[in-house]
Amino acid sequence: MNVFLIVVLFTIGLFCIIKGGDFLVTSAIKLGRLTNLSHMFIGATFVTIATAIPEVFVSVIAVIGGNYGIAVGNVIGGMTANIALVLAISMIFLPTSEVSKKEAIVKSLFMIFAFILVFLFSLDLRITWIEGAILIFFFVAFIMYSVIKSKKASKKNKTTSRQEFTKACEASTSSSLTKTERRKIWNEIAIGFLFGQVLIVMGAFVLVSNAERLADIMGISETVIGLTLMAFGASAPELTTVIASIRKKSGDMALGNILGSNIINSTLLLGILVMTSYTREGALPIAQITMIIGIPLLIGVSLLATLPMLLRGKTYRWQGIILVSIYALYITLLAIFRPH
Repeated sequence: MNVFLIVVLFTIGLFCIIKGGDFLVTSAIKLGRLTNLSHMFIGATFVTIATAIPEVFVSVIAVIGGNYGIAVGNVIGGMTANIALVLAISMIFLPTSEVSKKEAIVKSLFMIFAFILVFLFSLDLRITWIEGAILIFFFVAFIMYSVIKSKKASKKNKTTSRQEFTKACEASTSSSLTKTERRKIWNEIAIGFLFGQVLIVMGAFVLVSNAERLADIMGISETVIGLTLMAFGASAPELTTVIASIRKKSGDMALGNILGSNIINSTLLLGILVMTSYTREGALPIAQITMIIGIPLLIGVSLLATLPMLLRGKTYRWQGIILVSIYALYITLLAIFRPH
């Protein structure tokens, strides 16, 4: 197939996934607002799950097709981009964003512990179904904690969830909406979710098939494609959400989205990939470059992003600048040396 056509199809697939993710994020924010939940909870659950859906489809389709390098690289690379690019941008433009220290500590510890689990499970270059089940159990524990925490917070402050976040939600609070208005919003949410899913499924098939061809033409491994191009596309919904949060100066929403997204990707998504690959390989294969470079880098940038926040309850501009610099160097080195 012509190289130009492959690049065009790859771009089309990427565009479909980004737009599909945008529809899902908008619908998730509306859903969160109708249910009167806190910004941090909405960011860590509704919005996070919506932004994770593109990665789920892309990675599962890749595993089904036997493209394990693309699948795992997409997940690990996506989480790295979430922190070293997306969250870093939020830190640069909202350097002193107010953070709920207790919630930030718990979610950050959840995320780092999940990354460490993935690292330990990957030492033998494979994740077994038992280890996948442990990751999924860890995800369930996180969701249960988030729900319980949100219910307690809602009782203490019922007005928190009525703050505006995006233009899609700029209307009267849910408690003042008429029955007709609520029905209209529910219809918009349903259509947004449906249309978003269709775009993501179509885009995922096109993206994965052409990513494999692109790797062959460029003479690099599928894992590198997953860690870079695929990862950037997977992080696009999170980037869209963070840009919106910067405009609205909603640091809690941006932080909650990134932390929640990485927890879900490292537990539920990897767990699903393990179970999907079990019938074919008996375990999920992990490429050596992912084990040696990808996962350690992920843990490193996570510590750099969260330690100051854990200690002082806020983020700094210098963190964002360093994280973006590290990510740019990482991508540049992969592009230059093209490891197999």
